[in-house]
Amino acid sequence: MGKPVGVKAITNWMRRCCGLGLALLLPLLLLLMPTPACALDPARAIDQYRHTTWGLGDGAPGNIRAIAQGPDGFLWLGTSTGLYRFDGVRFERIKPADVDPLRSLQVTALLAARNGEIWVGYDYGGVGVVRGGRLRNANPSKPVGGVVNIVEGRDGAIWVSVDSNGFAIVSRYANGRWSKLGANERIRTVESGVLFPASDGSIYLATTPQILRLAPGAKQFEPTNLPATEFSVIALSRNGTLWLGDDHGLRPLDRSRNKAAIKVGGVNTPHIHRAMLRDRDGSFWLAGEDQGVARFRQLSDGGFAPAERAHGPGGVPAPIALCIFEDREGNIWIGTEFGLERLAPSNVVQPKSREPMVTGFAGGPLTHHVFFAGLSGVYRAGRDLAEPELIFRKPSIGVICGDEQQLFVVTMAGAFHLTLTSAGRVARVQPVSGPLTITCAREKDGTFWSGMDHLYRVDGSHLVSATGAGAKEVGRFVHLAADPKGGLFAARTFYGVIHLQDGKEAMLWPTSKGRIGVINGLIPQGDILFQAAQKGLGRYQGGRLSALTEQTYPIFAGLTGIRRAGDGFTWVIGTQGIARFADANLDEAFRKPGIPLDFDRFGYEVGLAARSNTLDTNDIVQDASGRLWFATNHGLAWIDPERLRHNRLPPPIVIRSLASSGVRYDPRGGAIRLPVGTTRIEIDYSALSLTDTNANRYRYRLSPGDNDWVDAGRDRQAVELH
Repeated sequence: MGKPVGVKAITNWMRRCCGLGLALLLPLLLLLMPTPACALDPARAIDQYRHTTWGLGDGAPGNIRAIAQGPDGFLWLGTSTGLYRFDGVRFERIKPADVDPLRSLQVTALLAARNGEIWVGYDYGGVGVVRGGRLRNANPSKPVGGVVNIVEGRDGAIWVSVDSNGFAIVSRYANGRWSKLGANERIRTVESGVLFPASDGSIYLATTPQILRLAPGAKQFEPTNLPATEFSVIALSRNGTLWLGDDHGLRPLDRSRNKAAIKVGGVNTPHIHRAMLRDRDGSFWLAGEDQGVARFRQLSDGGFAPAERAHGPGGVPAPIALCIFEDREGNIWIGTEFGLERLAPSNVVQPKSREPMVTGFAGGPLTHHVFFAGLSGVYRAGRDLAEPELIFRKPSIGVICGDEQQLFVVTMAGAFHLTLTSAGRVARVQPVSGPLTITCAREKDGTFWSGMDHLYRVDGSHLVSATGAGAKEVGRFVHLAADPKGGLFAARTFYGVIHLQDGKEAMLWPTSKGRIGVINGLIPQGDILFQAAQKGLGRYQGGRLSALTEQTYPIFAGLTGIRRAGDGFTWVIGTQGIARFADANLDEAFRKPGIPLDFDRFGYEVGLAARSNTLDTNDIVQDASGRLWFATNHGLAWIDPERLRHNRLPPPIVIRSLASSGVRYDPRGGAIRLPVGTTRIEIDYSALSLTDTNANRYRYRLSPGDNDWVDAGRDRQAVELH
């Protein structure tokens, strides 16, 4: 393990303040060497990203019209009640150092400059700047108009665009001095618009009726003969082409590229302007339009696909997005009238339809189609489908088994044998008469078996009682699973788990030998028979039964599915969510129960976990493409193991405050002197990882005096007693 992130800076601060040293040790994931952050996957629909909102009830301010991120990692928000900074959990209002009764509370523009300063533009009242932790007035003279936007040029100069009664005022701050561009710069009678700093050092003003450009080193803006409408915006594509977005559409500024304009939405809400962002994958995003947020995916020829907008439960519900921003980790942040919204990468994807699943999966190993039952009937899912397809409408299904050729389903109104086409649709339905059953399996030779009080073979349109060992009256059949080598595995209540083949029985283990409670499912994989159980994970291999209990490993509580993916990892789903383990580590834990067992969790941030009120489960299956499918408490979900995204970007670590004897000190104020006899100090800290802030875990150590690290879990406060 490498040196903890941020140790030196924090320790030095503590020594300066009060003669103590503090170090924070973050999760192992955050201690890795920096690698590119995890951006949104452009192949996903907007609805498939993880969507989080913060509203008034969460402490979020309203009418967020500007967002920026400084080098300290904080997200800065320009809102209707002033300037805020956000660490992923708390919204902190930053009050100006001076009082100006004429200055608006509404912040309309923000810039995080490369030197660490945060520039702030107001609806009226000019500009301010955050330096040394203090928000101060930065106006050179009495301000007029409202700030449209603030940008930084290639040379580090700060440019401010102001709307003064519909006309543009552009000011420049460089080398400690302000200069205002007026008539000599050809913008005195130009309508207001946004500024855009190009990579060649040019500054563009997106105004009407045409775009203006200030060339590097030039003294005045020049017309470009590039027409533009109101609410026009400019962004740079990944290949270096400038694109314009206005009421005429999205198109390159360089008309020689001969690209047809791509249709965009209208802007008809008063005081709302169009905003444009290029994310790190090259897609353009537009905000401020009547139809909400739009994304334009970049194509291989350098152009862009038509607009894609968010719809459904994973989309952005706010009707109008006021601003849009991408942070250092690749999250997309959206400011709205109601608060703050985030689109974050998610390794777990769900369809728009969230119909509850009433069974686990049917489908042979590594097939192209997987099948399950929902409230409406039997569904087919696969990589070729954006949404599950209902192939057999029938309510009250409780049991399903089979493969991509044939299925057997049991409902409260009877059982059915389904023959499928190569496309996974129903070609023939055969009703099957007989007693109600609660479990089924299709043997290697194609025979369907089903059972409850007795074991039955599906024979045409009837259930036929088994003979031989299968007819033994020793306990109810609650689980059946096909042995890949031939025969059946069966779990019988108060009896045990057996192997049945050709009318003969082999006892694998009696019920009295089980240590993990009620079995939810038998899952054969290769030469292993896994048991997903209420109190742990079981494994039967080579005639030996072993178990990992939830008392030792809580992640194994209430398991309903397990799958070895064939890539060195094993996946489970239980009441604690979806988890992935390295095969080698899991195998060692079975040999030496109690050793540390590392795992990655998935979907916990949106509450994905195992289904409840189940009997016979098979809640993880893998298709031929390698995709893993999960039956969850929120319906169908899937993960592509080859497309997993991790945020390995080390987060900035900040000390927010120190408190003692009821007095709170701001660390940005320099050295802190505590009274003699101080016996307790409280230090608030944070790691500014904004993708999964609530998942961050901390350890800290105060020195001198403490030799051991204190595991603070998710708490963000260190307490020292003397």
